[in-house]
Amino acid sequence: MIKQTIKRIGKHHDNYCEDAVGHYTVGDSLTLLSVSDGCSMGNQSHFAAELIQKILKGIAGEEHSREFSEGRRLSPNQIIDRVTEQLFTRLQRVYQLTGSDKYDYLSTVVLACVDVRTQAYSYLVVGDGVVAIDDNITIIDQNNQPDYIGYHLTKKATDWLQTLARRKDGKLERSLAIATDGVLTLSDNYDHPLNDTDLEKAITRLLCDFNGRTEKELQNKLDHLYQKRRVSTTDDVAIARLRL
Repeated sequence: MIKQTIKRIGKHHDNYCEDAVGHYTVGDSLTLLSVSDGCSMGNQSHFAAELIQKILKGIAGEEHSREFSEGRRLSPNQIIDRVTEQLFTRLQRVYQLTGSDKYDYLSTVVLACVDVRTQAYSYLVVGDGVVAIDDNITIIDQNNQPDYIGYHLTKKATDWLQTLARRKDGKLERSLAIATDGVLTLSDNYDHPLNDTDLEKAITRLLCDFNGRTEKELQNKLDHLYQKRRVSTTDDVAIARLRL
């Protein structure tokens, strides 16, 4: 199995990369992938994106320990349900303890869980993002008005969870990848976006094509786009992917 992640600042951002990424072990055969994308209009939105990943890391460790102690392996669908509810509850706790407001938590989040034994997967998109199952790429676009998790932190977790509809379960053949919508902003040095054909080829190469087994493969591909074609993203980008 190959697991690769990358995040990179976009050329229109000066101070921080507002995206974050992680892959976490949640069971003996279960891997959780996640990307989060902070909103530039929020308050220090890199904080929200990174906080989500820190919380997910802790939840993943607890889920792995729970599997061992209980001797019961959950499905990817069940893991996504548990992780999402705990993520919301813990974000809500930080929100309440710090006396902050919703604009400190404006971040999207994409979660995907894969059972490498059964090849089952489940994913959930809160806001927007890109998901690739094998060679099938799905773009979830909310026209630059994502439904950020921060908008809902005054609600009950159960009420918020009932509103989440952008999810899918299934079985993959070889690979799964998730990305923030920054991957859609590939453009040249003059900010001319790639045409639809070239953009599709570039995204497919980044999300679906596995040519090496090293963590630097994604870095090399992004570097190659810039060095050979002077193409990079205007927005920050984060990618996490897995190959069986």
